[in-house]
Amino acid sequence: MTTNAPMRFQGTPEEAARNRRTHYFVDGRCMDCDCRPFGRVAEWPCGVEPPRVEDATAGLELEANFRAYAAAGGTA
Repeated sequence: MTTNAPMRFQGTPEEAARNRRTHYFVDGRCMDCDCRPFGRVAEWPCGVEPPRVEDATAGLELEANFRAYAAAGGTA
């Protein structure tokens, strides 16, 4: 089954890290755009609506990223 999900960021890891720093995360959500720190949208600049794609692995990816985030002490 496919899911309509945000497209993965296509830039370099350095660009993704720079974009992640544009978000203001408090209690597991960006206070400005409401994205989660473990989701695909966090790799895009804050306030940008990423293109959406049909993706068969999006749900599994989100679950794995959330589990890693929670294991590291993150809040949902």
